[in-house]
Amino acid sequence: MYEQAMARLGATPGDTAALGDRLETDILAAQRTGVLSLMVLTGATDRDLLKKSDIQPDLVDHARKCLDAAGYGWVQAVAGDGGYGSP
Repeated sequence: MYEQAMARLGATPGDTAALGDRLETDILAAQRTGVLSLMVLTGATDRDLLKKSDIQPDLVDHARKCLDAAGYGWVQAVAGDGGYGSP
C-alpha cells in the first residue's frame, strides 16, 4: 500500500512518513517499505501492548507531536482522533 502511494505521488521512502495506530498493519508495513513510522496512541494500541510487541515504531506519541518531531509540521493533526489532513 505504501509503495503504491509513493509511486503515485512520486515520493521516496526517505521523504515519506506513515502515521498509524496499529502495530501489525500500519507500523509493520512502514518498516517493510523503509518509511518512517509514526505511532499514535488513539485506542487500537496502548503503551502496554507497545511494550510487549516486537514491532516498534520510530516515533510514538499523539499525532501532532509525531508529525512535528518528524519534520512534518505543515500537516494539521486533528485533535482527539489522530487523523490528519493537509492545510
